Amino acid sequence: MSQTATRPAPRTAGATGILFATSITAFAEKEWDRLAPGMMARHAWLGVLERAIRGGERPGYLAIAENGRPVAAAVVREVTAGDVPASPDHLLFGPLRRPLARLGISCTPCLVVAPHKNCDPAILGERRAELVDTLVRRAAEEGKPLVLRRVPATDRELHGLLAQRGFGRTRDEPVAYIDIAWSDFDGYLESLRARSRSLPRMVRKEIRKAQRSGVEFREIRDPEPLAEELHAVAEAHHRRLNPGVPYPYDSCLLPLLKERLGDRCILDGAFAGGRLLGFALTVHDGRVGHMVFAGFREEARQSLTYFNLAYYRPIDRAIALGLERLYGGILQWRVKARRGFSFLPTTLHYRAPGRLGNLVARPLLRTHRWLVEHRRFRALADAAAGG
Repeated sequence: MSQTATRPAPRTAGATGILFATSITAFAEKEWDRLAPGMMARHAWLGVLERAIRGGERPGYLAIAENGRPVAAAVVREVTAGDVPASPDHLLFGPLRRPLARLGISCTPCLVVAPHKNCDPAILGERRAELVDTLVRRAAEEGKPLVLRRVPATDRELHGLLAQRGFGRTRDEPVAYIDIAWSDFDGYLESLRARSRSLPRMVRKEIRKAQRSGVEFREIRDPEPLAEELHAVAEAHHRRLNPGVPYPYDSCLLPLLKERLGDRCILDGAFAGGRLLGFALTVHDGRVGHMVFAGFREEARQSLTYFNLAYYRPIDRAIALGLERLYGGILQWRVKARRGFSFLPTTLHYRAPGRLGNLVARPLLRTHRWLVEHRRFRALADAAAGG
């Protein structure tokens, strides 16, 4: 967002104002977290990302404040390139986004409202309608589209507020989750029989193969000595999945998360001959966990390190911690469905700054939604049924 200074909210009795800040430190942690229902909308998490993010597209924080205290808030990023995963171009145009951008067809630059990698509400707090109106005005003043990513299907209030204000919509990436209903890992394995009788045996074979390959799995309690190696693995993994898209974080990310979140941040590593093969990071608040960052070397495939580190260890840990739900991010739907995950539908909402832009955008969004609903979600249903 173009404004860079923090605008203080009035503190007189009953006073209401708009507060925009370029750092989460402008808000008291206790006051911000009062609005945040989940781990990754909270002050500590956002503060670490703010410190670790590379270069541009840094987040801003917009709040409605009453007597100096935020009563509604949103995290907003100005996305300037269609190649970054947060961009609507990434979702709407897929592999065509680069040639289309060369022709001048892009949704960027735009303002994107979304918590990072999770399905917490995009608009936090009570006075959500007022905050949405503020965001719409701000985007119009800057002449940029306003986009809300991964709004959960369960957030009917927000869907209604956005529809009333002329937002178009389409399907966004569904978020994987697994509800923890077992007292031990064997109970989880047996539950997979409902999807396929062979799945428990397959998972046990994958666990044994990793063990026979000499892979050692252990928690990395102090990531600082491994910071550069962890970063190199994460960056190479990211570039394989997102060719041409720079990795967005510095090497301080994982050490800072562990320092700031403590036992709420669990970093598991896989090692062979003392060499790091991969890692997976889970954060939790004692009730809900999120599998958020992972990285693997190419050779990790041969020992099935990926399945063990990205699925079985986090699920086993979630059971041991007594968590109620574990979120598994986006993508790899068929793999996750076969391992017991379900999927929460989410929506992208888009509003252009002018009437003509909205007239062009709505048919595109409707077409995209039709294609997604008839392809992706049919595949998801097949995967969930064990197909």
